[in-house]
Amino acid sequence: MEEITLENYKLWFETLMKRSEDAFIVVDRQGIIRYINDIYCKFLFVTKEQAIGTPIEKIIPTTSMYDVMDRRLVLDREIHFHPYIGSKDTITLARRFCLFDDKGNVIGSMAQCKFRDNTWTNADRLFRFEDEEEAVQEEADGYSHGSFDFVVGKDPGFLDLKARALKVAKKDFPVFLSGETGTGKEVFAQAIHMASSRSDGPMISINCGAIPGDLLESELFGYEEGAFTGARKGGKPGKFELANHGTIFLDEVADMPLNLQVKLLRVLQDYKIERLGGNKTINLDVRVISATRKNLEEMVRQGLFREDLYYRLNVISLEMIPLRRRKSDIPLFCHRFLKELNDKYKTTVVMSPAAERAFYNYSWPGNIRELKNVIESAYASLDGLILRPEDLPPKISGSALSAYNPDDQESENLSEAVSAYEAYYIREKLKEHDFRIAETAAALGIDRTALWRKMKKYGINVKKGLTPE
Repeated sequence: MEEITLENYKLWFETLMKRSEDAFIVVDRQGIIRYINDIYCKFLFVTKEQAIGTPIEKIIPTTSMYDVMDRRLVLDREIHFHPYIGSKDTITLARRFCLFDDKGNVIGSMAQCKFRDNTWTNADRLFRFEDEEEAVQEEADGYSHGSFDFVVGKDPGFLDLKARALKVAKKDFPVFLSGETGTGKEVFAQAIHMASSRSDGPMISINCGAIPGDLLESELFGYEEGAFTGARKGGKPGKFELANHGTIFLDEVADMPLNLQVKLLRVLQDYKIERLGGNKTINLDVRVISATRKNLEEMVRQGLFREDLYYRLNVISLEMIPLRRRKSDIPLFCHRFLKELNDKYKTTVVMSPAAERAFYNYSWPGNIRELKNVIESAYASLDGLILRPEDLPPKISGSALSAYNPDDQESENLSEAVSAYEAYYIREKLKEHDFRIAETAAALGIDRTALWRKMKKYGINVKKGLTPE
């Protein structure tokens, strides 16, 4: 077989770059252009001689390549606007990513740009295809739900908590989740399970406070036929048995009766159980994650919870952060829950800035669960396509109630008023997100196709984010 030489690779690469309809550029770690193909040169109105050896910002002032390398990003399928180009085709679909050496060090980055017609029809077709493709792939993978990818937040304290949880997920030690109701303890438990070596095994949850004490024992440990009046024929496995080779999540473990705490302690010591009414020992291979909204240390001091069991459960402790202490995450949850409703019911409801402020200023004693409930309640009773403070409960809307009229002019009818506000809101969000279509659509809680359509409807120029004069 003929040996493949470096010259062969160079020839193949050059042929690919010449035959491709896409633009390519490569920079080194210092941002110096090391390669650019003819199509990109033509687009940028430069020659290869002018570009190669030049810092990329001299050729592309709005470049994000430095950020890509510094943060090791992959920016995929982003709309990229080139305001400094004289060509009419100044919008590209860009992909930027790092280049690494064999030791994992960043040695540069590469960008690929796809050119598109300046027609809304083609853009609409392209984005509809991408959204359908991503939806099918996400459904097939079962990617988001239950994993840390689904755990939302950008608050620094929350990111530290998430990083620690991801780290401890790799070990089999018991994990204890404390925190107020609605802070996402069960979501974290599921994410820990999915990130562990037990992810292929079952994840079994039981709320110890939701089951009467006299039934909880049989629910946890199972029973044999005839163990008690009404026992199912053939018996029934308990939650521990069902969770074998996986994870069991004991929610509200503080509500467990003292007599059951003794039996649970013995199970955690020996990792063996017997069903009620049985004499067969069942060996367990199970990880225990427990949680409570109550102060378990105080309950131990009061004699309401066994100290030895507390230490068995509390090997690794993670304290959930209430929503009022991670204010920056409130808009994320608002738009996420609203987007889920828009996707489910095929609508394009948006949230007004005043409503967003009302959500931000409220203390949320019920945390994320309460926020989601308020969003769903407001959405269910909404008459139009804009969620305003007056659509929220008085305790949340408070002083945020306000009417909107961008030009202090009376609209002729409700439809015109809604359209005027929607156009204004889209322009403001475009500015806020530097006219990046994907980010703006996510912030609005709609898909990119819907955003393009609305921009076309209101004559919003993607170049400036403004309605043409």
